[in-house]
Amino acid sequence: MSPEQWEKFPGEEKVKRLHEGNAYAFVEFFIYQQSEVFPEYTINSKSLGTRKTRFYMIDFRHLYKLSGQEIKDAEVVLIESKVLQLTIKARAELREKISNYFGRIPQEDIIDEEN
Repeated sequence: MSPEQWEKFPGEEKVKRLHEGNAYAFVEFFIYQQSEVFPEYTINSKSLGTRKTRFYMIDFRHLYKLSGQEIKDAEVVLIESKVLQLTIKARAELREKISNYFGRIPQEDIIDEEN
């Protein structure tokens, strides 16, 4: 969270968040380091204006399963399509974030328990 966002919180919200400890700000996203290999694209932000970037992300809310029948020759197709590999640290962070995202109790389950 940016210092600007933090300053907008009322005092009791800051205390609550500090008590909860570190957490992911955007549990549904994993953003990985930019690379010259990826094409540059433009993003428009109300607060930051127009910017060009090469950062990309994985959105855990939009994942797709591919069955073995859809991949004719995995050894050839997948390896030939690989253009970059995450670092060991980035792979560890991705594993942690995936387990955090899919291991948490969904908000709808929390609401059901309260009713």
